[in-house]
Amino acid sequence: MGHSIPSLRRIRAASIGTEAARLNTKRAEEISTALNRLRKFNDLPARQQNIVQKYALDSSAFLTEMQRVIKPGGQLSLVLGESNLRGKLIENSKLFSHLARNHGFTKTSQHRRPLQENRRYLPVTSKDNSLENRMRYEVIQTYVSAV
Repeated sequence: MGHSIPSLRRIRAASIGTEAARLNTKRAEEISTALNRLRKFNDLPARQQNIVQKYALDSSAFLTEMQRVIKPGGQLSLVLGESNLRGKLIENSKLFSHLARNHGFTKTSQHRRPLQENRRYLPVTSKDNSLENRMRYEVIQTYVSAV
């Protein structure tokens, strides 16, 4: 497609949900309250905590942009997968609920639906069953913009 490997690495490193563990600690203060709502967050090793913090910062930036482009009274729908890091459930839906509220969104609905094994994004089988334990359902949240 004409992209160099270094170019693709930069794009990947800037994507939401990247596993880059580098963290701007000044901005981490913005999301510390949201992270404290995640029950298993403090049980994770430092590298995984940094990954979750980066995800929260990226999510906050995403919500800032959504608040900018969605008209007052407009809706935002999210389909979220919960994460499982080192055997610890990280409830991304709780993280987004808190962050969205801070960005001027009001949650109007939340539903949880199971993912069929043959329709999951992740492979459906693995040697040690580790993938089967990762993502079994998704959470659909709908918000209305108050601002």
